[in-house]
Amino acid sequence: MDLCRYQTVVMDWGIGGLSVYREIKRLGPRRNIVYFSDSSATPYGKMKPAELKARVAQVCDHFVQQGIREVVIACNAASTVATRLRAHYESSGVRIIDVISTGIKLVESSSFRRVGVIGGRRTILSRIYQKALTTPQRKIIGRIAQPLSALIERGELETRLMQETLKPILAPLHGCDAVLLACTHYPAIQKQIQLLLPRCEILDPATITARESLKLDTRYRQTGAPELFLTTGNPVQSRRSGYLAFGAKVQRFIRIAL
Repeated sequence: MDLCRYQTVVMDWGIGGLSVYREIKRLGPRRNIVYFSDSSATPYGKMKPAELKARVAQVCDHFVQQGIREVVIACNAASTVATRLRAHYESSGVRIIDVISTGIKLVESSSFRRVGVIGGRRTILSRIYQKALTTPQRKIIGRIAQPLSALIERGELETRLMQETLKPILAPLHGCDAVLLACTHYPAIQKQIQLLLPRCEILDPATITARESLKLDTRYRQTGAPELFLTTGNPVQSRRSGYLAFGAKVQRFIRIAL
C-alpha cells in the first residue's frame, strides 16, 4: 500500500480515535491522514506493559517505514508508552503525539483546582495524570470508567443502561471544577456526562491534540489524497461502530495484516 501522499497516521485500538481524527480534519481539512484501528490485537488496556510497548512500537515502525512523519496515538492506554517511543524516533525527525501529553497540557493551561479524570483501567491505575498534575493547588481524582467504551461502540449513547453505568462512575466527581475525558471514546457521550455533572467543565483533549498535529510542516507533500481507514480487525464492524458512536460515515475500512 502506497502511503507517500500521507503525512500522519492516527492510531487507536478501536474507533475512539475517530474523535481526534475528525478534529484534525476540521482544523486542517487539507491534511492527508491515515486512520488505523488495531482491533484484531488484544485490547491495549488489557496488554501487559512489555507487550503493549512492543505492539505500539511495531505499529509505529510499520507506518514510519512507509514514509509517515507523524504518529498520533489517540488511545490513552497506548499513550502510557509514548515517552519511550518519542525518544526512539526523535533523531529521525518523526513526531509522536499522544493524548495523555496533550490532556496534561490542557489541564495545566487551566486554573481548575479539582479535576476529575475518567478513563480505562490501565490509564487510571497508572496514576499518570495524578503524578503529572497534582500540586498543592490542584487535586486530581481518577475514576475507572471501563464499561463505557464498549457501550459507545454498540451505540448505547442515550440509553438507560448508559445512564445507569455513568451515575456511579461520576458520583464522586460532583465537587470537581472540571472533568478530563481520558479516553477518546468519551466525546461521544459528552452531553450525557454534562447532564450528570452540570457544574463541571468537560475537557476533551481532541482539539489541543489536533492543534499539536497541525504544527507538522507538510508543504512538500501532495494534497487531495483519498481518505484512508485501515484496520487489522473486522472492516464492517469498524465502520458500524464508528457510525454508532460518532455518526462517522466512513465509506470503508480496509483490512490489513500487521
